[in-house]
Amino acid sequence: MKISDLSKLITTHPDYDEEFSKNQLTVIIEDRKLREQQEIENRKLREQQKLRIESFENNKKLRIESFESNRKWLLSNKNLRKRIKGLIANFS
Repeated sequence: MKISDLSKLITTHPDYDEEFSKNQLTVIIEDRKLREQQEIENRKLREQQKLRIESFENNKKLRIESFESNRKWLLSNKNLRKRIKGLIANFS
């Protein structure tokens, strides 16, 4: 049976309600559009969250690298540490 034949059988049936069918199709279409819109919003939120996490991780990495660099510099410069300790003692 062809689709056109099936459609004709349905639409010519005495119990067929055209208005009800149109309303059902409208509801189905609106639901589908709403789900698609929600999925788009969810994707955007996931992408924003991913970017925030990446930014946080990059900042964390930079802070660690900066701290390590400063620590190594201070450890390698013992004279500066002695002068700093002397200054701190003078202010106490």
